[in-house]
Amino acid sequence: MILILFLECLFIYGNINKISDLNAQLVKQGLKGDALLIRNVIDENGTENFQIVAENVQRRFTLIAKNGDVLYDSEKRGFEEELATHKYRDEVRAAYSGEEGFDIRMSESVGRKLAYYAVPYNDEFIIRVATDYAYVDKELYKLILIYIVFFAVLNSFVVISYRFYLKNYLYKRLGQIKKILINEVKPTGIDVEGDKFLKEFWDVVKNWQNKNLKNMVKLENERQKLREIISIVDMGILVINKRKEIILNNSMLGLMSIEGEDRHYYNKIKYIELIHFIDKLLEKKTALKEEIYFNKINKHYIMEGKYLGLREHYLVTLKDVSKSREIMEIQRNFISNVSHELKTPLSNVKGYLIAIEGEKDEFMKKQFFKIVHSNIEKLENIIMDFLNISKIESTKLLNVDHVQFSKLKEELEKILNSKIEKKNAELIYKVSLQNKQEYINVDFEKLSSILKNLVENAIVYNDKDKPIINIDFVEKDDKYEISVKDNGLGIPVEEQKNIFNRFYRVDKARTSNVAGTGLGLSIVYELVKLCGGEIELISKEGEGSEFKFTVMKI
Repeated sequence: MILILFLECLFIYGNINKISDLNAQLVKQGLKGDALLIRNVIDENGTENFQIVAENVQRRFTLIAKNGDVLYDSEKRGFEEELATHKYRDEVRAAYSGEEGFDIRMSESVGRKLAYYAVPYNDEFIIRVATDYAYVDKELYKLILIYIVFFAVLNSFVVISYRFYLKNYLYKRLGQIKKILINEVKPTGIDVEGDKFLKEFWDVVKNWQNKNLKNMVKLENERQKLREIISIVDMGILVINKRKEIILNNSMLGLMSIEGEDRHYYNKIKYIELIHFIDKLLEKKTALKEEIYFNKINKHYIMEGKYLGLREHYLVTLKDVSKSREIMEIQRNFISNVSHELKTPLSNVKGYLIAIEGEKDEFMKKQFFKIVHSNIEKLENIIMDFLNISKIESTKLLNVDHVQFSKLKEELEKILNSKIEKKNAELIYKVSLQNKQEYINVDFEKLSSILKNLVENAIVYNDKDKPIINIDFVEKDDKYEISVKDNGLGIPVEEQKNIFNRFYRVDKARTSNVAGTGLGLSIVYELVKLCGGEIELISKEGEGSEFKFTVMKI
């Protein structure tokens, strides 16, 4: 629109100048004719009586001497008042040089805008004719007004056309472009071949949109990578903005509440310990690192906080170190228990060996030797249990073999033969396998160790004259379901939750006369897990215990 107005102004200016120049030429021609007429009148009447010339010529004329003095001015009608020299007037100077002079200006003598035309008359003086030019300007102003009115009407028409046609056309095309950009689709389907401006604009938009779509794909890939990385790291990640709202979290290891729309960390975080840590971080705006114990869930966390000053965000990371703390506690207990378990039998062996040296009675020596042998056996059991635990923890590999169940039975009875005979125990097997040859696919060594520990406990922790142990072995789909049931002491309900813990022994007062490390059932639990199964206990005090577990078929 501004460009159109500028062009219109140029048009008006150019045409007005042309018309003004044309009017000036017409006035000049008219004055030239008058000057010739005055010259003829002077030729006929002479220069003695200028009044006759003035009466015959309607135009204002002036006779100017060669030195610039005004000899006669028709409007002054004589020389009543002295006129300024006209020697330096533009039209007079042109006439001095023998040419015709023409000029338009404001007259100092009459106070109006006049057009002047001057020609030399012989060598005596110059004839100058003048006419009022104000009417010409008036007509010119009328013409300018006409132009202004015309172009105002034209501009109004253009504006109306733009609003009701061009604008609708542009809005339609821009609306299509906007829809493409909002929907983030490939830029196609817009025909702008007939509009050079829109075509150039559309080419720019297409290039920009294509690059933008590529960047969005790259950005989404990077976001996906970041989400995957965050999802697999073994720590919680939390980002809080300056309004104390959570803008990123990866579930925070179960410490976050997903309910509600409010993202303020006070309302999203479930545990006061974490809230206090974040309060401290927001207050100090410096790096923090603390190990905090969460009382409700019985876990230890290493928490780190950083203030991201560029965006005024706060980054909090949490790492669950409960397992490492538990391992450290187990190690401490392990060392303590090992020391205790080894110390007693070693002390007994040492004491009774000293007693044997000074004992004369052969019967007593034999009794002492039995006690020494019993304590050495206890040491062997302790060491074997420790080795088994170490072996389980050092390797998680399964050595699967295709063996007959009878081989497992023979191996079990061979290992426990002395205890079976000593307690007069009876092992009753109930086997249900899908093949007639009774082959099983298991890690023979690990399954033997599981059954050995369970059957040994069933024999040792049994107060009956004849311990009876029922071993059921059933094949089902992709696993073996195995049960070891005895008629022994049974396990009190309050003790059952701890029996798979290392070094845990049921009621030391009831089992003080039985050699054991408290590692047997812990070994069983670890081996069952390693074989891909689960184990459970069904027991009632005084009525015996039943251990049910599964082993995956491999």
